[in-house]
Amino acid sequence: MKIQAELMERGKRIHVATEDGSPLRLADVIPGAYFREREERWSVPLGMATCRLLRAEFGEALEIGPRLWAWAAAEIEAEKHQKALGTGLGAVELPVIEQGYPRLAQALQSRPYQTRGARFISDGRAVLVADDPGLGKTTTTIAGIAESGVEGPYLVAAPVAAMSDAWEREIRTRLGDSARTHVVTGSKARREKALSLALDSSPEEARRTWVIINIEMLRTKSWWDCPECGDRWEASDKPKSSIVDCGHNPQRVSTVHVHQFHELFGYRWGAIVMDECQRSLLRNTGKQSQTRSGAMLLEGDLRIALSGTPMRGKPQRLWGVLNWLDRKRFSSRWAFIQRYWEVTASGYGGALEIGDFIEERADIFNTDLDRYMLRRSKLEVSPELPKKAYMGTPLDPEVNPDWEVAVWLPMTPAQEKAYAQMLATGTAELNGSNLNAVGILAILTRLKQFASSHGNVIVHPDGSEEFRPAAPSNKLDWLEQFLMERNIIGDPDEEPTGKVVIVSQFTSLLSLCANKLFADYGLKYARITGAVTGSKRQHEIDRFNDPDSGVNVMFLNTLAGGVAITLDAADDMVFLDETHVPDDQKQAEGRIDNRRPEVKVAQRRYWYLKSLETIDEAIARTNARREADQSWHLDGRRGVEYAREVFATMEEMQAKARGR
Repeated sequence: MKIQAELMERGKRIHVATEDGSPLRLADVIPGAYFREREERWSVPLGMATCRLLRAEFGEALEIGPRLWAWAAAEIEAEKHQKALGTGLGAVELPVIEQGYPRLAQALQSRPYQTRGARFISDGRAVLVADDPGLGKTTTTIAGIAESGVEGPYLVAAPVAAMSDAWEREIRTRLGDSARTHVVTGSKARREKALSLALDSSPEEARRTWVIINIEMLRTKSWWDCPECGDRWEASDKPKSSIVDCGHNPQRVSTVHVHQFHELFGYRWGAIVMDECQRSLLRNTGKQSQTRSGAMLLEGDLRIALSGTPMRGKPQRLWGVLNWLDRKRFSSRWAFIQRYWEVTASGYGGALEIGDFIEERADIFNTDLDRYMLRRSKLEVSPELPKKAYMGTPLDPEVNPDWEVAVWLPMTPAQEKAYAQMLATGTAELNGSNLNAVGILAILTRLKQFASSHGNVIVHPDGSEEFRPAAPSNKLDWLEQFLMERNIIGDPDEEPTGKVVIVSQFTSLLSLCANKLFADYGLKYARITGAVTGSKRQHEIDRFNDPDSGVNVMFLNTLAGGVAITLDAADDMVFLDETHVPDDQKQAEGRIDNRRPEVKVAQRRYWYLKSLETIDEAIARTNARREADQSWHLDGRRGVEYAREVFATMEEMQAKARGR
């Protein structure tokens, strides 16, 4: 039996039918497939992944029509071209940059792999650059836009900390007077005025204009509006017909978008850059954030997403980025997930649950990413550099000596008592079935806080709660001894040995440690939290990195300090706690490992402080699994040695656990 596949006339989907009209069952093979009864043929999503699934299912029985064949041939060539750029490290020619941007060309000479990244962006047009932190994604992106020849204005949406500290400085350094930069900050009125100034310019000025905004400026609210009765519904991914309940024709219902800054919309940018895109483009549910809603409505010739940690703990979250890059090919979140993961309707109320990755589809998944994602690790770019050293002992040395390595500490008696009471309260509320997701998160947060220190929960008049950490703290006690051993505190006549960055997701815990060490020892320190912004932020970085400042400790909030910071004076980083997402810790780790590969530096040491028999253990085990899964999907497809080691280690650990 012959199976015929052809590109639809509109070029958006593929039609599949049997030569003799025999029935087919494609719904279980191709996510997003449906049967068109009038035409007696199946309609399946357009994409090379779909074509490969059809070939895997029907083999030589599949006949490809001429339009689909021509389309597929062009796609395969593009895939091969992009993959070749992504797998090599040697320099490639960039004629536009070499002729027109001498500063940029000179900067790229010391990092030839960046020339391949620039070409990947220039030729790919819609790409995710997922290089490790510290490999120069900002410079690579500027070079890719310059090499593409696309004229401005260009839009860069970045976290606040990276707007001036990374983007404005890098654009001016690399492009000089050939670029006109506008960093949009301040009150809403000031930002509106800055946007008008940036965009109301002559064509010559517009061609070289870079507009740098905070990601949150893209916020957009969307509604469906009935023109007959004026009723309004919040727009969602569900069909209008299932939401519109006023009795009027859903087809006449229009979509209304209200932008926080309408100046950013309504025309086409030369390039759109979403920096740290895991903060804005990922999507965990059917409802998208207002920031993502706005990002999806932007129009541009180049679409570039940047993130060294693009999955936020779960590989299937990549769909959010891919959907922004190419809405036509990655239109359905669940179609993408069902293509590569086992999905069952076993959740509460029959909700879909995502299971294991379908291993036999790994090659299709990898090829799907090759076209869009560029990924290079520090180990790959510069294997001679010393590896990170994770200090401490493994939680389960008999299972695997290389996993869940940390400094495992017993809690103080006061902590242990408070922790037990909090755990009992949470268990009772959970068993009572009266707890919602917010309540569960609050209990988990309290358990994490008590695992780090004793403290008091203060209830404010409005009903909100605040945890105020206090001594005793097993982690503060360890930290005090650690700093004494390095002569950072204690004997003022001894020379300190090294500098230390102390990290926590809880600013109040950082304050407890800083205040105690200052009161007892007069510790001089720098600090970066969400409250430290702009020039103050850079001032704190400079104080810490200055070898003559006498500041040998930096207190760093995990999220606030995750981007646009280089603390290369540090020798050690101490984590007082861990978030539920391993990417958060990796971003923070990169702050002291944000080094140029050509510069030889000492090995960085990482100390994770975790309390035994607490939620710290559960988070450590969960994050270990998530990190292994991410490493395989990011790096295993390219044969990077450390990713293979990680995956093999996980398989070995699981095999041993099953054998016990």
